[in-house]
Amino acid sequence: MMKNIAECVADYKILAAGILALTIGFLCLGFWWAPFLKIMAGILPLALILGGGLAAYLGFEELRDKMNEQTEEVGGAVDDVGAVKDELEKLKAELASLKGN
Repeated sequence: MMKNIAECVADYKILAAGILALTIGFLCLGFWWAPFLKIMAGILPLALILGGGLAAYLGFEELRDKMNEQTEEVGGAVDDVGAVKDELEKLKAELASLKGN
């Protein structure tokens, strides 16, 4: 469907506002380059500390989840060993009863 003229004009207004904001932003960045670098110098260590802390926390959680999965697998294997032993005892009893006949 075709847009009406008002919708097209609204789209162009948004485009023009975006281009104007980019232009003003680059001009301001040029005028205030030194203060911008000072702000970045203050923000960068904080961002690295927070990002590193988050990465370490998530890595620790992942490691803990893997350890819990392995523990559950070992626990399941121990249960399987018990079931196999029970089956073995039943088969031994059956074999003994067959030999007795």
